[in-house]
Amino acid sequence: MAANFCEACGHPLSPAARFCGGCGAPVPGGATAAAAGSHGERRGPGSAHPDPDVDAASARDPFPTSRGPGHPGPAPAEETVVEFRTLIVSSALRLLLCVLTLGLAWPVLRIRQFGLGYLITTQRLEIRSGLFTVRRRSIDLYRVQDIEVTEPFFLRLRGAGDVRVLAMDKAEPEIVIEAAPDVRSLHATLRQLVQNERRRMNVRLIEES
Repeated sequence: MAANFCEACGHPLSPAARFCGGCGAPVPGGATAAAAGSHGERRGPGSAHPDPDVDAASARDPFPTSRGPGHPGPAPAEETVVEFRTLIVSSALRLLLCVLTLGLAWPVLRIRQFGLGYLITTQRLEIRSGLFTVRRRSIDLYRVQDIEVTEPFFLRLRGAGDVRVLAMDKAEPEIVIEAAPDVRSLHATLRQLVQNERRRMNVRLIEES
């Protein structure tokens, strides 16, 4: 086999050399052969090979392992589902008070009602209190553990009731909504929203035995 020599400095070259050992100049023939050999190389079962589908997926998602089964899905835009205030006359005692005062107690109860409101979105339950200085407290729906509904006789006649929400929240472990209108529909809506948020956040409750 005839020896190859570098065209730049005349140094002897091996057949598979890609660069000259004397001057470091690239060897056109060796580079071409090496490139051709790399494309024609047979790969074993454990060798990595280019896959157009995998490359395309990697280009779309630079962190393909960041969204596994336990990773929360993307947060959708928060939407208001229910916004309400409690009933003004929430008990027989308040009704009797309005009758005995010839309706004078009604404006007082009305003002008190305006000072307390509730907002339920797709992600949280918010309580707004105060007339001039408004205070907002909220809990995330995926933290809700249980929802209890109580329907006293006077409220049940009007389709209302009390809702007790228990949550895994140190700041707001319990929220009681008294005299909530259309309480059965409210309970069903709140329960469905809680399940949706748990599913999106991949939260599972473990009951202690």
